[in-house]
This record gives sequence, structure tokens and C-alpha cells, in this order.
Amino acid sequence: EEVVMESFISKSILIVDDEDVIRLLIKDFLLQFGFKVETASNTKEAYEKLENFFNVVITDIKMPGLDGTMLLNQIKKIYPQTEVIIITGYATVENATKALKYGAYDYILKPFERLETISNYVFRAIEKQMLTLKNRELLEELRKVNSNLEEEVKVKTSKIKHIAGRLEHINRDVEEFVSFIIHDLKTPVTSMDGLLKVLFEEN
Repeated sequence: EEVVMESFISKSILIVDDEDVIRLLIKDFLLQFGFKVETASNTKEAYEKLENFFNVVITDIKMPGLDGTMLLNQIKKIYPQTEVIIITGYATVENATKALKYGAYDYILKPFERLETISNYVFRAIEKQMLTLKNRELLEELRKVNSNLEEEVKVKTSKIKHIAGRLEHINRDVEEFVSFIIHDLKTPVTSMDGLLKVLFEEN
């Protein structure tokens, strides 16, 4: 478990909520897991913070100005790999469900029964992010291996064609040489055969 926890240390979290109590409560709770946590009280502050990459953004769906759904759309345009967790009250569950279609990782209902619920969502969101990144790395590695194999096949095919061409040339030379030898051997034999016929006829 310690090895797993180490992989989460220094992961960055942004909390966006206009309620100071909730924002600071979540921040203090997540800091104990080794996360780097920043906060924003509105979407304008959030955009300023988003000059830097965050692994996870936790945002309320209802805030003054742009709501959490609009913020989600902007985040996904800038950082598609960032996971966004929506915080919502019971009255806005429908909007939170819509947010899932726009790419939100999941939503959490408030008031929170347990703060551990938030940390569990964050851990799972980062796990998903890390797995996605690992899959991309493996796919890229596979593409490189495949490309190298294709290049190796091309090189070996070229060598085989070259060797085949040389063999074909050698075979032609051998055939010409054999034909030449046979022709030279047949010439004296034919002459001797003619001479014997003349001798027999004279006798």
C-alpha cells in the first residue's frame, strides 16, 4: 500500500467552490495525503490557476458567473487528460449527469456524509489518469517496435532480393559455361565419328 501511495504524492488538485468552508475543508483533508492543493473561489480565479496543469479539478456546479459545466468544457479543451469531479446538490443532479457526457470523471453529492468519499474519488480519478497515460506509452512503444520490425523486414527483403539476383546471374554464367563445355566436347566427337564412317566405307 505504501508503494501505491507514493505514486499519488505531489499530484496536483484544484478545488473550485464559492463556499469558503467547503473549499478549505476539502483542501485541508486532501493535504494529508501528500497532494499539492490549490483553491479558487470562482471560475475567474480557476482560469488563472489553470495556467498550470492539475491532475484533478474538483468544482462546484453552481457558482456565480460561469458554472462548473462551463469550466469543465474549458478544462477539457486545455488539458484533456485532467480529470474533473463535479460537486453538486441534490437539486442539480440532472446537470451533474449531463456533465458526465461532457467528460467529467464523476460527481459527488453535497452535503458530504464523509470526506473520505472525496479522497476515494480523487484516488480513482488519478488511477484512471495514470492507467491512460501508461496505455498511451505502451501503444507508442508498440508502434515503435512495429515500425522497427517493418524496417528490418524491408532491409532483409532487399538483401534477399540482392542475393537472389546474384544467384540468378551465377546460374546463367554456369549454364553458359556448361553449354560451352558441351559444345567443345561434341565438336571433336562429331569429327571423329565422321572420320570413322569414311574409313569403314573405304574398307
